[in-house]
Amino acid sequence: MELPYKKMEWVEACSDPTPSYFEEHFANASLPALIHNVANHWPAIAKWNPEFFSKRYPDLTVTVTRFRKSEVKKMKLADFFAYMATTKDENPFYLSEWEFEQECPELMDDYVVPSYFHNWIDKIDKSQRPIWNWFYIGPAGTGSPMHVDVMASSAWNAVITGQKLWVFFPIDQLEFIYNGQINAFKPDFDAFPLLKNARPYYCVQNPGDIVFTPSMWWHQVYNAEDTISITGNFLNHTNVKDVESFMTRNNLSQELSVLRLLKKSFLVS
Repeated sequence: MELPYKKMEWVEACSDPTPSYFEEHFANASLPALIHNVANHWPAIAKWNPEFFSKRYPDLTVTVTRFRKSEVKKMKLADFFAYMATTKDENPFYLSEWEFEQECPELMDDYVVPSYFHNWIDKIDKSQRPIWNWFYIGPAGTGSPMHVDVMASSAWNAVITGQKLWVFFPIDQLEFIYNGQINAFKPDFDAFPLLKNARPYYCVQNPGDIVFTPSMWWHQVYNAEDTISITGNFLNHTNVKDVESFMTRNNLSQELSVLRLLKKSFLVS
C-alpha cells in the first residue's frame, strides 16, 4: 500500500534477538521493532487456520465489529470464518480483542512468549488479573483505528496467517495526528493539515513476524490479507514509569496500589 507521507521511516527489523539486544535497541530506546525468526517456530503457525478454528470451536459465540465499532453483533466462530472467506463488504466485520483464555485455554500451549516480553501482570492471582491477551482475526480490509495501548502498556503482536500493515507515530508527533483522530491509511490533509508534517514509522508484517509496540506510541493497523494474529500487552521494568504516570493522571488508585506492590516485588531498590 502506497502512503502519501513526504517523510516515512521503516520500522527496524531484527532476527531472533537476545533479550539484552532487544532491551537495549528497542524497549529502553522506546522504538518499535519487526522481529523475524521467533514466532515462526511456534506450533500455532502450523495449526491455527480457519479450518482448525471452525472444526474445533464451531459453536463458540464471538462478538464482531465493523471499523470504529459502527456495528456490533454476535456470531458463531465457524460462521464468522465462512463470512471472512466470502465477504465483499467495504467495511467488513472484524473479530478483535477476542479474550480466548477462559473459553479456549489450551490455545496457550501453542505459542511461547519471548522472555523479553515478560509480564509483571502474570504475578497477580488469576481471579484478579486483567486479561491482556487477545486474538485479532479478520478479512482483508479490516483493522484497528489509531490508538495507544491500554494503560500505556507495551505490546507484541504475532501474525499467524495473512499480512498486516502498521503505521506508528511517537508521542512527540501527537499534535500532527490530532490526538489520534486521523486515519493513517487514508490521511485527509485538508481536514488535518498538520498531518503533512508527520513522520510516521511503517512496516509490513508477514506470518511468523512479531511487531513490538512501545509504550505511548500511537499506531494503526490494517489487514492487507485475511489475517489471524495474537497480541499480548505487558508491564515490566521497561515501561513501568509510563504506566504509573498514566494511572496517576487518571486517578486509578486501586490499580496504582497493585502496581506499587509489583514494583516492590520485581525491582531492587
